[in-house]
Amino acid sequence: MRTVISCLTLILVFVACKESEQRSIKKQAQNQAQNFATKMGARFFEYDGIDYYTSDYDEFSILKLNENKDKSKTDQLKFDVVIGNFPKDITQTNFLKSMDKIGYEKKIISKDKFSDIDQLFVEKSVAESGTYACIAIYRDILVFKKQEKIVGIAKICFA
Repeated sequence: MRTVISCLTLILVFVACKESEQRSIKKQAQNQAQNFATKMGARFFEYDGIDYYTSDYDEFSILKLNENKDKSKTDQLKFDVVIGNFPKDITQTNFLKSMDKIGYEKKIISKDKFSDIDQLFVEKSVAESGTYACIAIYRDILVFKKQEKIVGIAKICFA
């Protein structure tokens, strides 16, 4: 009889702990959702047009480019655009003339997509953020224009 009571007590303790743990996990998830909530601010770019450059580079071929010590100017530009921190500022736009030579296809973003893009390219405050341990390969590039003048460039890595 004593053994049965001890077993029942032990089972009740486990069940109570399990319910408490589930409540704790749910509360942590709610807290994390609040921490990651963003507050939208000003748009990054005032624009009336967006050129979209896309490529299908694979990581292996781009990294192989880096190993080549005798890169042509075109290969160096490709490497700098796809993996490097290039362009460094908005004044470096001459490379856009060579995008087709380095494997990018140009498309024009329809104005009806601008509101979706505006939700991404705005100032945001985020309580927490993460970092990734992969090499950024910029297969997608958005060029924001206002009256045909470039006002911003966004290189995107979807990993």
